[in-house]
Amino acid sequence: MKQASDELHCLKRLKDRFEIEISHDEYRRIVNCLKMPGAKVYDDIQYEFISHSSKTRSLYRMVYKDIEFHAVYNKASKGIVTVLFTPDEVQRQGLTFEDEDDDDFKQSE
Repeated sequence: MKQASDELHCLKRLKDRFEIEISHDEYRRIVNCLKMPGAKVYDDIQYEFISHSSKTRSLYRMVYKDIEFHAVYNKASKGIVTVLFTPDEVQRQGLTFEDEDDDDFKQSE
């Protein structure tokens, strides 16, 4: 149940933030690339580990279809739970993080 919820959330964020629509199979392919130890490229996906944000969550920088984003991988559910703008993109767009809702960004005024 949690795994399916994480996947749906990730797919929604990919579409909302990056206008990327992918299937379940493509989502699994992206997730599986993060399980390849030491690899930096998996087929057409580039990625690199950035940091651990908790015991179960890790942050990766990914480039997929020429779009760069950060992916949060949850080891417990074995999936990407969300995708985020990179810090450079946040600054370029003038976005700020809303503490009340960790999924929303708003345009700076």
